[in-house]
Amino acid sequence: TLKEGVDKDEAVKLIASKLEPLVGQIPGLLHAEVRRTFSGADFALYRGGLVISGSEVVTAMSASGRQTLSVNVAYADPCARASDKDCLSFGRGEKSFSVYNAFVQVHTETTDFPVYDAAVGDNGNFAIVTRSRDYKSEVVLYDGNMEKLANCRLGGYVTGISMNPSGDRLGVVSAEYENGIWVTKVT
Repeated sequence: TLKEGVDKDEAVKLIASKLEPLVGQIPGLLHAEVRRTFSGADFALYRGGLVISGSEVVTAMSASGRQTLSVNVAYADPCARASDKDCLSFGRGEKSFSVYNAFVQVHTETTDFPVYDAAVGDNGNFAIVTRSRDYKSEVVLYDGNMEKLANCRLGGYVTGISMNPSGDRLGVVSAEYENGIWVTKVT
């Protein structure tokens, strides 16, 4: 673990340079490698490959294992959602999200309230779950041009969201406390 503000790439290079001379000098040490990790990461299947949202880096890998995307991020609780067209990353409970194609970041947005979940369709549509000043949950639907299409405000807490592959249907499950009992709703 490094102190905040330390250049991680430089730290990795420095640590590796100090370890390499020890190979062969310490009995049993045959190889030493230092690399950044994906601890605390989330992943999603993406275009036959994989997208990994880590606390420091979002990476897309092709089906052959070739890295096609690497973008620095800073997430405490990283999350990844993907379709065959785009992938979306966010830090759960943080106030921003980003959308990527296989090679570059195509959209990033800062929200007024924390993002809790998201869903992505193959047509480029996506939805994020947040909240608003007056509602416990708000689902915001975007089109493939990153324009807001609709908002759905709920009095309960969204516990799950799913978009069909073609991106034209969205399912939302929420829980709301009514008359002393928790009620589950599907929207």
